[in-house]
Amino acid sequence: MVERKGSILALSGVVLFLTVAAALALAAGQVLYSRAEADFARKSEVIERSVTAEIERYRVALADVAAAASVPEKVDAAAFADLTEPLTRRRLPGAAAVNLVVAAATADVPTVQRRWRALGDPALRLRPVGAGQHFFSVLSRPLDDRPPRLGVDAAKVPEARDVLLRAQNTGQMAISRAYRLLRDSELPVAEQQLSFVLAAPVARNEPTWVVMAFRGTDFLREAIGLAAGDEADVTLSEFGTSVVTVAEWRPERVDDALPGYETTIDVPQRAWQLDIRPTVSLLPPTGVGLQVTATIIGTVLALVLAVPISVLWIARERAARQVIRATDELRADIHRREQIEHELRMREVELVGFAGVVAHDLRAPLAMVTGYVEVLRDETAGLLTEDHRVFLDRLQAGTHRMHSMLEDLLAYATADSMPLRATEVDLSGLVAEIVGELCAAPSALPPHIQVGEMPRVVGDPTLLRQIFYNLVGNAVKYTEPGAPATVEISAVQQGPSAYRVEIADRGIGIPPDQRAHVFDPFIRVAGSERFPGTGLGLAIVRRVVERHGGRIDVDGNIGGGSRFRFTLPAAPAAPTRTEGPEMAGPSALSSRGHGD
Repeated sequence: MVERKGSILALSGVVLFLTVAAALALAAGQVLYSRAEADFARKSEVIERSVTAEIERYRVALADVAAAASVPEKVDAAAFADLTEPLTRRRLPGAAAVNLVVAAATADVPTVQRRWRALGDPALRLRPVGAGQHFFSVLSRPLDDRPPRLGVDAAKVPEARDVLLRAQNTGQMAISRAYRLLRDSELPVAEQQLSFVLAAPVARNEPTWVVMAFRGTDFLREAIGLAAGDEADVTLSEFGTSVVTVAEWRPERVDDALPGYETTIDVPQRAWQLDIRPTVSLLPPTGVGLQVTATIIGTVLALVLAVPISVLWIARERAARQVIRATDELRADIHRREQIEHELRMREVELVGFAGVVAHDLRAPLAMVTGYVEVLRDETAGLLTEDHRVFLDRLQAGTHRMHSMLEDLLAYATADSMPLRATEVDLSGLVAEIVGELCAAPSALPPHIQVGEMPRVVGDPTLLRQIFYNLVGNAVKYTEPGAPATVEISAVQQGPSAYRVEIADRGIGIPPDQRAHVFDPFIRVAGSERFPGTGLGLAIVRRVVERHGGRIDVDGNIGGGSRFRFTLPAAPAAPTRTEGPEMAGPSALSSRGHGD
């Protein structure tokens, strides 16, 4: 009887445990799906925000150039080059070119050609198509590796003509319908992307526009590649008489277990559509796989339970107490993780908002102030007193300092998030280019920069240039007045897969008690207050070095000054051997550096 009761008890326990195990497995599946659904909703929000922020970056950059081009009485090739110098592929990924476009009737084409030959390219030839109003590119700044196309009549391209007329009629920036750029017509058809044109009217006597062309696939890849990863499939389309697919991001096969997400993105005087779908990398196992897993787990646990059922029955109360304690700990851990996730989301929103304020609310007004200061200096030079000229000089110096601070803030904010395009880089050529720029202008005390043998490494060329520009620029800048800057640049192999680069100077140095914090943002060491800077240059350098998997530190230099050391991953090939002669030249920092 006792054995029968024990068998019944054991069998009942097995059946009960199988039922509970199956129920728990199904409940776990529901939790997994709920979590995946929430993760996909957050990822869709981040992707939508990334596309919106990227098109806003394009819009603000073009608005800055158009506003600055409206100030001087005439815009020639040199002035246009200065206005568009801040526009680079690093700041505007996917952009192809920025052009100045003017309108002309058929009868006025010879006059317009003579005028812009004098202001720009002496070999400029305008090529009108048909009769009526024409639209010619007379000045250009390419942002890719293709040469400029000047003198082409945009009137023969309906999409380009329509966006220029729409911008002129409304007085506002406008974006075109998707089409294949004329500058890409020589590429193979498979490489020609559907592209867009942003047109901003310039307030001048004749119809004039600043136009930026950018390619759809490059734009989408740079805008959402980091945010989408391999967990989301994204399609960018535009609205018109029909929905036209412009670009796609397809990392993996789409999983139809969760519904997709569609949203509309407002662009200047048009609208885009984003279709976001989850991929198999985002979702948990589905369908029969989950049921089989639950059945196997329940069966194994039931068999294990059948043998020691009597022992488990005696220890039930103790196990129950342990389960309660473990559940409480699990709930506390889940609560802490939810708090951390909430804080991370808040920091992400704050960073995006900060970048938007800097790019939109500060840079555009600053460009206008700088333009008007230059107008006052040029047009009223004979009417101003000496005090007034001093005031204008101070105002101009202040706007330049604010521009430098804004550029440093943006570089620091995006140093962790911008895409890392790793490739093999010859440091000897990169360092030689930077040294040449620092030694380009005349100076009473030219710096002495000695470069040793430099290796080939793996990294992002733009970010590596930022490291060397900041460190070498600092070495030249932070030198006592009346003494020439002395800099030594060298590199040694550190293990089979890394190099250690050292940059030593004879400058003002860093006190030992401040070296541990010199890479923190907005930190300026004692003695540096005599020199201009924002306190962000070394913080940017540390972020870039760490993104390449390296470390950076600083120590004192024997004989005075500082010695910075950082590591970079080695390229597979052997390093290129180059001569390292001493270079001397003026101490002049390029505006592209964020030295501090």
